[in-house]
Amino acid sequence: HNNFSSFVRQLNTYGFRKVDPEQWEFANEEFIRDQRHRLKNIHRRKPIFSHSSHTQGAGPLADSERRDYEEEIERLKCDNASLKLQLERKKTDMESKMKALEDKLFAIEGQQKNLISYVREIVNAPGFISSLIEQSDHHGKKRRLPKPISFHEDASTQGNQIMHCDMVNSPTHELFRASFDKMESSLNSLENFFKEASEAFGNDVSYDGDVPGHSS
Repeated sequence: HNNFSSFVRQLNTYGFRKVDPEQWEFANEEFIRDQRHRLKNIHRRKPIFSHSSHTQGAGPLADSERRDYEEEIERLKCDNASLKLQLERKKTDMESKMKALEDKLFAIEGQQKNLISYVREIVNAPGFISSLIEQSDHHGKKRRLPKPISFHEDASTQGNQIMHCDMVNSPTHELFRASFDKMESSLNSLENFFKEASEAFGNDVSYDGDVPGHSS
């Protein structure tokens, strides 16, 4: 039988009843090992409504038939209760995962807001723009200088190294470096969030490695 419920009904039709209401074990008084001669006593249960009773109305159920229906009803009740319990567990687990993802998303949004505020303070700092332009012009002029003669090559190389070192160690560079570090940390947190969401919900959420853009 492809349908288990249909198979159970067939067992009930031939007088097989559950041994234990909590287990799928059926028995029949005439179905005993090594006693094939008793199999002939197993008969298909008669329909509830015969031709004569159909015209005169339904007759009372036999005790065996009543027990069969009561057992079937109890089995259906147990199955229904089990399905409800599984559904409640799935619902609780899903709500817990959603709460964890929401908390992580709020934390990432807070990091992004702090980053934007931090960058805005840097850009609006007095002398930031002029210092940035000055360093850019200075660097451009150094690159346009003609190549010195060979006996000044070492000195020129040393001067360029000093200029590069000054720019790297300048306060502007340090501010940019800190900004980029914070931005990178925020993007990594956002990327990890989408990966965790994909793992939590399986195929319902797909992650291809690209962090979606933030819309304001």
